Amino acid sequence: MVEYTDPLCPWAWGSEPKLCLLQRALASSPAAVRHRRVFGVLFDEGGDPAPDPAAETAW
Repeated sequence: MVEYTDPLCPWAWGSEPKLCLLQRALASSPAAVRHRRVFGVLFDEGGDPAPDPAAETAW
């Protein structure tokens, strides 16, 4: 399982509880599943603006 995330994005942090549940469920599975976290910037200069720039700035 590869998780793509932005450590400064509140939406990415909001998905953390679901990812933890998924990791726990997969840990008890007989099939081995590896987890790899890839960090990146979801919003960059020159791209589309964040849907709520004020919330991004406040975060």
